[in-house]
This record gives sequence, C-alpha cells and structure tokens, in this order.
Amino acid sequence: QEFLLIPREKTVKESFELNKKIRNTLQTELKIADEKFKNKKDDEGGWETSLNDKEVLEVIKKFGVPIGIDIASSTFHKRKKYLYNNPMLKRDPEEQLEYISNLIKNFHLSYIEDPFEENDFESFAKLLRRFPNPLITGDDLTVTDFNRLRKAIAMKSINSIIVKPNQTGSLIEVKDVCELARKNDIKIVFSHRSGETEENILADLAFGFQADFFKAGILGKGREVKIKRLIEIEKDLN
Repeated sequence: QEFLLIPREKTVKESFELNKKIRNTLQTELKIADEKFKNKKDDEGGWETSLNDKEVLEVIKKFGVPIGIDIASSTFHKRKKYLYNNPMLKRDPEEQLEYISNLIKNFHLSYIEDPFEENDFESFAKLLRRFPNPLITGDDLTVTDFNRLRKAIAMKSINSIIVKPNQTGSLIEVKDVCELARKNDIKIVFSHRSGETEENILADLAFGFQADFFKAGILGKGREVKIKRLIEIEKDLN
C-alpha cells in the first residue's frame, strides 16, 4: 500500500523537486509521529511506518498537496473479507466501501487506486457513483487489459486506469487500451512496476501516448531516470 502526493506545479521538474522536498520533510515528521520509525524504505522507495492509514494521512495533509492512496486491496482480500494487519479487523465489501468513503470525505483524497479486490467491479462502481470527482483508479482491476477495461467502462467502475506497458503483450495492445480509455474520458496513469530496471523508456511512452499522470516514485535509480527523462522531453519541447 502506498500514500501518494500529486503536485500541481506547472512543470515536471517543479513537481519532482517539490515531491523530493516533501519526502525529506516527511522523514522528520514520521520520526516525531511514529516512535517505531527506523528510516526504512520499501522496495518502491517510500518510507515504512507503523502508523495506521488515518495517522499517516493526518501527517501528510499538512503539506497542502493533493493526496492519493494505492490500497492494493487484492493483496489482503481472502474469503470475501478484507483482512487488515490488526487480526481483529475484517471488513466485508460494504464495510470496505464505507471505510474508503470516510477516508475520501475526511481527507479530501484526489486519487484512490484499487480500493477493492481485482474482480469486484460493482464495488468500484458504487464508490464512483458516490464520488465522481476523485480519480477512482483501476490497476489490478484492469491490468492494462483491453477486455477488462471494456468491462470496467460498461459497469462504470472507474474514471482512471493504470497503464503498465510491460504488463501486456505489445505496444499495439497498450495503444488500444489508451485509445479506449481516452474515448471514454478515462484518465491515463502511466506507471512503473515493483523491481524496476534503470531503463527510462517508460517516460517516452507516457509522453507518446499522452498520459494524464506519471507514477514512478521519487528516489532510486530505477525511478529517477524515468522522471529525469520526462524532464528532458519537457525541456526539449520548450
């Protein structure tokens, strides 16, 4: 699971610099808020904390930047229940819907990725009906797959999709997914994957397919090279 910041700066470079600055400040904030904080990073380069969802959101809302959350619900969904770290805490789909709804309302979330398990198109649709303005984003739900995106559109499950070019068989398929998304006013988020290499072509593809958002983390060579390539492209255009 990830907590995300979505800067609204005018350039990619300014957004990158702001996120780096916030990340460094966040380290200090977490040391104060989390007595178990040990400066550890996960494989995405994000800070690891023992704080719960609401506690983390209370910390990062101070920065005044739009907030997103990647819930990755399929990773803790078993036997029709969402099993949280607290062994006493189990939520059925309706309870999960209420929980996510409260997070959106209380913290004005701008982006919510995979709030439900990967086959629960209906719960995605219920959430989107309640909150048509934030980006309700499918990743595990759609897996850069044309047919799953078509189903999500038919059921009005999402208004945003994660696109991972190496998740599908060819760039033709990526093109088909992007065209279908754009035709149906679905925002496109080009994203890295866990265990990324230092290849930077993702930035070129995101620009070429005119992605609305670019999700690649902040620190770590495999992430920075992609953002720096996007900055280069922007500089060349100007």
